[in-house]
Order: sequence, then C-alpha cells, then structure tokens
Amino acid sequence: MQQVAKIFFVLFFAKNIYADSLAYAYNSALEFDYLVKNQEYKVKIQEEKYKDSLGDLLFNLKLNSQYVINNFTYNDKDYNAGYKRLYLSFSLPIFKLSNYTNIKEQNYNLEIEKLENINTKQELALRVANAYFDLVFANISLKLAKSYNNTHSLKLEQVKANKNSSELELFQAKISLDKSNLEVNKAKKNLKSAILNIKNITGKEIKVSELKFINTTYFEKLDLQKYKEYKNNFSYKKELLQEKIADNNILEKKGEFLPELSLNSYLSNIYYNDKNYSKNKKNDFSLYFNFSIPIFTKSNLGHKLEKERLNKLLKANKLNQIKDEITILQTNTIDDFESLLEEVKINFLALENAKIYEELVQKSYTKKEQELIDVLNAQANLYKNKLEALKSVHSLIISYLKLESLIGELDKDKLIKLDKLMMF
Repeated sequence: MQQVAKIFFVLFFAKNIYADSLAYAYNSALEFDYLVKNQEYKVKIQEEKYKDSLGDLLFNLKLNSQYVINNFTYNDKDYNAGYKRLYLSFSLPIFKLSNYTNIKEQNYNLEIEKLENINTKQELALRVANAYFDLVFANISLKLAKSYNNTHSLKLEQVKANKNSSELELFQAKISLDKSNLEVNKAKKNLKSAILNIKNITGKEIKVSELKFINTTYFEKLDLQKYKEYKNNFSYKKELLQEKIADNNILEKKGEFLPELSLNSYLSNIYYNDKNYSKNKKNDFSLYFNFSIPIFTKSNLGHKLEKERLNKLLKANKLNQIKDEITILQTNTIDDFESLLEEVKINFLALENAKIYEELVQKSYTKKEQELIDVLNAQANLYKNKLEALKSVHSLIISYLKLESLIGELDKDKLIKLDKLMMF
C-alpha cells in the first residue's frame, strides 16, 4: 500500500469530462493581464533607450544656415558686413566617458526590466495556479459537502425510524444535519467566489473537473538542493544589477575629472551682402580636434563622487540583506514542501484505510452484522478523508510552484509538467 502511495495519489474516481488545463488558464491570463502587458511595454521602451544611448558614439552631420546682420560705421563711413552662410558641420566624439557609462547604465536597466517581466509572469502563474486549484477544490468540496449532507440526512431518518433511539440521539442527528447544511451553503458560496476569481485573472470562463489522481513520484524525486541557490532569485539578481549601476555611477562621476576629445569639421559658403566689403567665400573647409579638460567645476569638490560611493555601500549592504532573507525564505519553503509531501502520503493512507473500512462495513451490513447507522458513519468518515486529501494536494502543488518561483524557473513549461502529472 505504501508503494502505491508513492506512485499515485488517488482522490476518488469520477466520470472524466472536458476541462481546461492549467497551462491553458495561464496562457489566457498572459493575454488578459494588464500588469504583464505593462511590463512588456516597459521592456520595449527600455530597449529603445538603450539603442538611443548607443547613438552617442556615432558622428553628427548637420546642414546649417545663417543670416547675419552687421552694420557699423568706421571713420565716418558706413559698412555692411552682413552675410549669408550655408555650411555642413561634422562632429565625432573620440573620448567622452559619460557616453560609455550611460550605455552601461541603460543596458543594466534593460536587464532589470527583463527580470521584472519574468517575475511578473511568475507572480501571475502563482495567482493562476492558486485560482485554478481553488476552483478544483471548490468543485469537489461542494460535491463532498452534498454527499456528507445526504449521509447526515439518512442518519437522521435512521434515528427517527429506530424506536429505541433516545431524544439525545435525535437532537444530535439534527444538529449534525444542520451543520452539514451550513457546509453545503458555504461550499456553494466558495464555488461562486472561485469561479469569479479565476475569471478576473484569465478573462475567461475556465472549466475544471474532479481531480482523479496526481503522480507524487515526480515531487519525491526533486533535487531540493537546487532550490537553495539564492543567486537565481529574482530579488537577488535585481539588487545585484542595482549594485552594478552604483559602480557605474562612481565611474561616471570620476569621468567628470577627465578630458574630452572630439573631431570636428566644417564646409561652408559665405555670401556677403556688400560685395565691396568682402568677397564671397566658397568651399571654406576646416578640420580640427576639440580637447577640453576641466580645471575647476563644482564636481571637483568631490561631493557627487562621495555620494555615489556611499550609495554603493548602501547597495552592497542591501544585497547581503536580501541574500539572507532569500536563504531563510527558501529554507522555510523547502521545509514546508517536505512536510506537505509527507502529509499527502499520510492522507492517502488514511483515505485508503477509510475506503477499506467503508467497504468492510458495507459487507457487514449486507450480512446484517452492522446497522445502517454504522454504514452512514463510515461514509461520512470517507468524505472527510477525501476532503483532507484534496487540501493537502492543493497545498503541495502551490508549495512546489513557490519553490520554482524562488529560483526564477516558474514558467509555462512547469505548468505543462503539472498538467501531465494530474488526471481529471
């Protein structure tokens, strides 16, 4: 029996009807969720910012025109020195450190936005999975509640029909029936809430059917050691990039102390308004290097550089803090997963025992060795075990998905894998 428990966790057998898969629900949510769409736009915007920063390394070529008015008097004689100028200007940055630091910063920001995109989809996958299995649970819970209610209704009739039943037994049966009526009402309310919740997430009516079994062997063979790798966590990766940006900002501030070098040239035609003042100049070409070095600016005071150094220390401290928090969270989630896996096995064995017990009571009843009340009690116990089994499976799956999300590997493929482990 224990060997069987390691292979399949059986809830109960029911007629298989059409049901939407977990992966289908997730795909629907991806198309519907505005947070995912917003983050995808942010990635595209940042891609354009990165491309724009690369343009700072390219040359600039401009066609310019000027009209200059310059009238003056010299030695009691009026002069018109105005002119029209048409020229082509070319400039190429050879060295300007801020151009390179800006490119690095935009690239880091792009990586952050891509990480945010992955994380947004992971969080959506968790919400979809929770909503999906809430709906599965709500469906089965209602059916079990109705079965449980029917059992208590039959028990009440049995007590009423038995002339030897005491008034205390009668009221106990009525109270049990009232409680089961409340459970049915609660289960109906939960089902409506679950249907609405998954529709709000996916934008569609998702159909689910009764879970017949789930392969637990996959979970037992998982290498839990890989879920302890904090470096794959989204928060750690993001903060690591923030630390790199802080390093880059320090380099940028240091660059304000360095010289800049560029190549420039002009090709122009000048047409003077008064030809007697000066002759026109055509194809006037000049080529020169522009070199500048800061001697004194407010940056030389070093306040900006010190601010960035302090910011780097802050980011490094925060990175260590996040590392510790992730390590604790991963350890707790692994412990929770192992506990739930054991709980699933225990609940399965309890369910198998409850089934065997119910069958034995049924046989004894047909031989008139047991009363109907004993059969109804055995059935009620079986329903309780089914419900507990389903709860533990639900919790186990969500715990597993959290493990995957903590190392950044919760994606559509994992949900497809889950679909293959389950049969509806």
